[in-house]
Amino acid sequence: MIYQHKESDLKYAHVWRKYKPVLLKMMVDAKKGEQKYELSAHEFMDVTPARISGYAFELKLSNGRPSGNLSKSLLVADLLYVLQHSPKAIELSVEAVYSFQMSKEFKLTVSCETSEN
Repeated sequence: MIYQHKESDLKYAHVWRKYKPVLLKMMVDAKKGEQKYELSAHEFMDVTPARISGYAFELKLSNGRPSGNLSKSLLVADLLYVLQHSPKAIELSVEAVYSFQMSKEFKLTVSCETSEN
């Protein structure tokens, strides 16, 4: 099931869409080991300059769906939206469980858990 989200609510989707090629490459490469990428803080801060909760998050994706507790953050919801609208991301998430973590310093880490791990 694709996360239901109104297009008008997508505040961060344009940022995640920009990073979609990077996200997909990180997912592919995560099968060999944890991947890290430094995102541009200003792109997120331009959307919401004073986020009280900060920008750090964790999202697990399996079979195209979030597993565990899905944060109520639009930042996470928009990432999930972009991933769920990518056939390649869905295909990869059928094969393994992916964890996406972003630190407060805007460092994105993608790791992969497969049945072989």
